[in-house]
Amino acid sequence: MRIAIVTRARARPVPRGTTGHAPAHRRTLVLSLLAMAVMVAGCSDHPLELVKPETAGDSAAVAGGTLLAVSQTEDIVDNFVPRLDLAIKVVGALAPHSSVVLQLEATAIEAISSGSVQLVLPTMAGMAYVGPDKHPRFPPSSKMPTIGSWTLSGIAKGETWKRNVALRLPEKGYYHVAVDIRTTGPDPSGRGPYLLDDTHEQAWMYVVETGGVLTREFVASLFPDRFVPQPGPFRARHGGRTKARIAARTAASPASSTWLEVVYYDDGRYLPAEGADVGARLYGQADTSRTTVWRRVPRNGIVQYPCAEPFEYWNGHGSVPGTANARAKPFLYGWEVGAYQCGDTIQFVVPKSIYVTWSYLNEVIPRIRSHFGYGRSPVKWRVSSTADNSYFSSRDDEIVFG
Repeated sequence: MRIAIVTRARARPVPRGTTGHAPAHRRTLVLSLLAMAVMVAGCSDHPLELVKPETAGDSAAVAGGTLLAVSQTEDIVDNFVPRLDLAIKVVGALAPHSSVVLQLEATAIEAISSGSVQLVLPTMAGMAYVGPDKHPRFPPSSKMPTIGSWTLSGIAKGETWKRNVALRLPEKGYYHVAVDIRTTGPDPSGRGPYLLDDTHEQAWMYVVETGGVLTREFVASLFPDRFVPQPGPFRARHGGRTKARIAARTAASPASSTWLEVVYYDDGRYLPAEGADVGARLYGQADTSRTTVWRRVPRNGIVQYPCAEPFEYWNGHGSVPGTANARAKPFLYGWEVGAYQCGDTIQFVVPKSIYVTWSYLNEVIPRIRSHFGYGRSPVKWRVSSTADNSYFSSRDDEIVFG
């Protein structure tokens, strides 16, 4: 039976962009306005609200095409829109080794003079790079192969753009789909920095025999308990602790360390997630915890753990740490390494939406604090795949990036 599974979300101004996306001044303004609102709301009984022009009173001031007005309402809401609003669909059953069609469907919110759309499958690129039966890994900073690349030109406001790509699925597992969009064009509506020319869309293909699902974000709860919740083919928990595999690995390599490479996806490549934290707990043969080790990710993205002994394994997780500017936030999934992987470099791909948002908050808030001459407690924040907008809630004292 053929099925159509649709995932769709509005462009997300902060979690999307890094060096290859929204220009620096636009990214800075996005976070500056929301972070400034948090700073001001922390010192005032009258929170600020971003409101549409037709609802603003005489006291409103123009800020990049959107009006920033003093209001008694609870939230400060953004009005960001992508120039090209894109949805990812899949037609066909998400079953192992089946053939499906990836569909990209987009609508031009404003006219597009020129641009490009690039489709990448990061997890499958990592599988092809390392070969069969190995943990997926793709060299950081290296450009991944594109599954599809298209040039945009002369697209009128409201016009639709569609492309189909045939794909044969691999074995059971969870696989990343990434679409990077760059556009240029006029701004007749005067949206200014609130019109996003360069954006990123993603989906995850959960592939199982009965037919899986396409999700907007990585959903660890989809995994049965016996599998490690991580991108790539399903791997059984503690599955490497067999005498044959351990003996073969020990004979092949005298290494004393396992290397963890912590990265995030950005514009067709992986980049080191510098400053993130990764922690791992060492378990013994009876699944008893022996020790816990934390590492701060350095500039090259690589941290080291001692090799697990036979019948031991490391069970790890990660987060962005709490700082003077923003609170800590855990990643959505973890990793696991057994004794047979001694000497290997295991790639841990963390969610871009969490890592990049945290990075920008730590970049912008100190500037605001310096400009206004006062600060506040670390900002509470989260990323939501269901929210239509990014906003600050004074009730929860929290920024939600939608």
